[in-house]
Amino acid sequence: MNTEKAGTGIRAGIIGLALFASLPGFASAAAADPAASAPEDARLQEVLQRMRGVMRDVTTLRYDGSSKVQMPDGRRIAVSETKVVAERQVEASGWKVLVDGTFGFDWVDPKVARKDDPIAIRAAWDGQVASVLFEKRKILRKTAPADMEGVRLDMNQGDAAATVAWELLANPPYGNIDGAQKVEFEEPEKVDELECDVIWVVPASARGPAVPFRLAVAKKDGLPRRVEMFRPAAARAPKEKRGEPGIVLSYSNLIGTPAMSGETFDVELPKGFTLSASKNLPQQTAEPKEDPKPVETTPSADVPPQHPLLPSNPQLLSVGSNAPAFTLKDFEGKEHTLDEFKGKVIVMDFWGTWCLPCKIAMPAIQKVHEKFAGKDVVVIGMNFESNPSADPEKFKKDKGYTYMSLAHAETIAGNYRVSGWPTFYVIGKDGKVVWGSKALVPPPGGTNKQEDLVKYLEDNLTLAVEKALK
Repeated sequence: MNTEKAGTGIRAGIIGLALFASLPGFASAAAADPAASAPEDARLQEVLQRMRGVMRDVTTLRYDGSSKVQMPDGRRIAVSETKVVAERQVEASGWKVLVDGTFGFDWVDPKVARKDDPIAIRAAWDGQVASVLFEKRKILRKTAPADMEGVRLDMNQGDAAATVAWELLANPPYGNIDGAQKVEFEEPEKVDELECDVIWVVPASARGPAVPFRLAVAKKDGLPRRVEMFRPAAARAPKEKRGEPGIVLSYSNLIGTPAMSGETFDVELPKGFTLSASKNLPQQTAEPKEDPKPVETTPSADVPPQHPLLPSNPQLLSVGSNAPAFTLKDFEGKEHTLDEFKGKVIVMDFWGTWCLPCKIAMPAIQKVHEKFAGKDVVVIGMNFESNPSADPEKFKKDKGYTYMSLAHAETIAGNYRVSGWPTFYVIGKDGKVVWGSKALVPPPGGTNKQEDLVKYLEDNLTLAVEKALK
């Protein structure tokens, strides 16, 4: 199937349904009439406030997204099936988003009777850069949108925006219901065996005719499971004459947690694809893309640092602030707390076996561990594994890394402002932050070669520990 024609077709179809503004973010809170009064229905307020309260405590949202769009020709349905991960940005407001799945057409015309092979779709937004894969054109496009609306539009060009729950990620979630022209409860329904409250909404809109929608909210957890969007004419029609929805969005297997996801929110350049990058991309820290090569652990120990200590990253906990308390278990199940290490300098490395830069950084962590052996210094790998079958203990043993590691560090990542892995901290004997850094940073005037990255990290950790010991 031709991706360009498919993408053009679905976008043209949405426009034809007068629903372009609704996929996704079908009536944004910014478009609502500020003069309109908020709905007075206490039950509605209860449902909304519960949803918003739940989302306040969510750091990571995962679900299987499905989108079905009726095309204007009446012969096809555009179908997207994806897995979506959204993670709250620690260093800024808003969310990071990762979409991975397929897009294609189901033909409902009996004269055609076929189903096109779907194409792969993949897109990501890491808070600064949007990465969108164009399968047919063999292009990976990277841009720097100014806001979430720009992210939505960029993803929509790659047919990857349809299943993102943009209104749930808005601030406040589903703010387009506040000040709506009409809000009514309908009979409860079951969606994926979950009892749901169903709300009919005709939002206020400053961008043309309002696009009405039906929202099914699960009573179990207060989060949406289905959204049905209708033609604008349905806003004035009785229920029995609304017609079929033009777009149906479904969110199944939805899980919201207070833990970080561990995702990188990036799309790697596939073999045979060309990178198309806009000129305004922010400068990125080094992200090596190949497996780490063995790095000797002895020669560089005698080489003094060549550069002064890198300034602590301002997006992390500030220097001099108290390190947040934690209680975590090691790989043998023994419990450890921050207070246990009081009186020692602590080196923290937030890592996981799924994280390539983390693995590249580990020889530097091991060198620091060996360099300060016998002194008041403890090196701790703060481990997080997104795959339950991963074996980080075996990984460390196989590589010869002998410093301590604690499991399930994702549960404290938010407290430590960890928004990307790896993240490094040096904590003083008094429990206060001495230094912090994110990712692998190349040395001044240096390169992104692995040996340069590892040596520079080792130097910075060494200087930070020596500063803390003084």
